[in-house]
Amino acid sequence: MIRAGMRTGAVAGLALLAILGAIAGCRGVGTSKLDGDLTVTYTWAGGIVGGLEATEIKGDGTILITRKGKTSGEETLKVSADRVADLVDELEKAGFFRMNDKYAPSRPVPDMVSERVDFRDAARSKSVTVISGSRPPEGWGEVIKAIKALSLGVRPN
Repeated sequence: MIRAGMRTGAVAGLALLAILGAIAGCRGVGTSKLDGDLTVTYTWAGGIVGGLEATEIKGDGTILITRKGKTSGEETLKVSADRVADLVDELEKAGFFRMNDKYAPSRPVPDMVSERVDFRDAARSKSVTVISGSRPPEGWGEVIKAIKALSLGVRPN
């Protein structure tokens, strides 16, 4: 539940984050050798400019990066399914599937940023949202680092 006193921009950022999470969940997903259909989505939203970046990683190795804000656009990348399997292993090691669903501050934070990771395959579904001003869970940094390393590692120079 969002507190009544939270800034309009922060509310809009959270609403956009929720919509993107729903879109990611409805989008068709390629078949994966991992555990049925698999999608891992990392979404960053908020800040002074109200930016948004979503990175969607599919089990077949397709990565779709969408940006809105100061710079906007889409980029599609490709990695091997084995690298996606390695990402799932990293999420397991970092304790992602044991994390709470949401980490929020007790009071609204100006120009807050929210980060969300959604995981879905044939056997399970898990979402974790961390909002600036809260204490992130142990292992959260490793989760974000693993996702970014996968997508940044294949970008052209």
